[in-house]
Amino acid sequence: MKSHQTPTRWWRLMPLALLLASHQSSFASALISRGSSTRTVDATAATPTKIAGSPPSASNNDKKKRKSRRARIKHDEKVVFFPTAARRSEDGKGWDIPIHGWIYEPETRDPARRAIVASLRKYLGLKREEEETKILKRRLGTFLVNNERRKELAVQMGCSVASGESCRVFPLPQSKKNGHFQAMLQIDDQELAAIQEATCDEKNTLHFQAIVEDGDDRVFEGMSHLIPNEGVSVISDIDDTVKITGVGNKKALLRSTFMEEFKQVPGMAELYQEWAEDLDCKFHFVSSSPWQLWEELAGFLSDIGFPHATYHLKPIRLKDRTLFDLWKCPLETKIEVIESILDSFPQRKFILVGDTGEKDPEVYGEIARRYPNQIQGLYVRNVTGETGKEERYDEAWVGVNREICHLFTEPQDIQLPASLTTSPPTNAKEALKP
Repeated sequence: MKSHQTPTRWWRLMPLALLLASHQSSFASALISRGSSTRTVDATAATPTKIAGSPPSASNNDKKKRKSRRARIKHDEKVVFFPTAARRSEDGKGWDIPIHGWIYEPETRDPARRAIVASLRKYLGLKREEEETKILKRRLGTFLVNNERRKELAVQMGCSVASGESCRVFPLPQSKKNGHFQAMLQIDDQELAAIQEATCDEKNTLHFQAIVEDGDDRVFEGMSHLIPNEGVSVISDIDDTVKITGVGNKKALLRSTFMEEFKQVPGMAELYQEWAEDLDCKFHFVSSSPWQLWEELAGFLSDIGFPHATYHLKPIRLKDRTLFDLWKCPLETKIEVIESILDSFPQRKFILVGDTGEKDPEVYGEIARRYPNQIQGLYVRNVTGETGKEERYDEAWVGVNREICHLFTEPQDIQLPASLTTSPPTNAKEALKP
């Protein structure tokens, strides 16, 4: 049996990797000097701005005016929307729809950024045309972009194929230094039904698009999951829980994260799909991975069959002190994020799934103590060869009903509590009705 040690995960190595790769570049000097004096607002922790939409378009001239005033997406800029969890409004007559996105300009031709990739490739002993080099460039690409600040975007939804007159337009607040922007849209039930009918959305989803300039045929689409007040939700870690990350020497960790295709933990996708089908579970991935890896992670998990989910990752920016947040202990970061999910859905029951590699037992134990009525199961994948009888678990799970706390090796070992499996799940469509 291995004694527990907090492993050096890849996000702890990112600053080292960048410094090793760029120790002779001016970019590294600027990164460190600016990091000592600048602080970026955490876009994921800030309270979203509440916004009501404009009425449906009255004329094409009105639409053009709104576009010219709000749309500022240049031809070399990209917008990414992260999936969010919408909740019923306090008055019970509509929905609060979170919008969270990121606007940036890829910097594929920037000499400093190309030098970083080249130096890191040389440090790792990769040849220019190797497949691993291609993956490295792809994965590092979103870390080395130019984040667009003070961008005022707008989204539209409910646009009919036959006519644009039913579009609802929502202006968004300016993007922050890290290119992220957030808002909370408020839509009543009647309006939501009209939007979904126009766009053929499923009852439990809402799609929207960023407004672009006339003549720009690009589509930047986002989605929010409409989650009923009651039901079962799963909060899951990613690394070593559903995706194999592993521990070992620094080069091996860098290779598994930046130079190799991601590998799944066998059986976890099937397990989550079973929960989605049998219990109508909703899923939230909470991870210390940075938002820069979201597209890679979400694409990987979708391709191997995981259910649709919301993502709650870590905001970092290489040009200020948020870079050093990569070293923060999960006890400092994950608890706050998980609490925000639980507080948004106080009547839902939750299952927590993680692994023993870092601090999931401690994080989940603290959450279970704070929310004993909502937490129904705590399942931790054993990647350290422990038994669960160590002092670590006595401390992590003190004050928690040990009957809901489990270590598991194989997904089929997980047995959900009878309170979840014997009660009929909430029918999503019925729960979403006004």
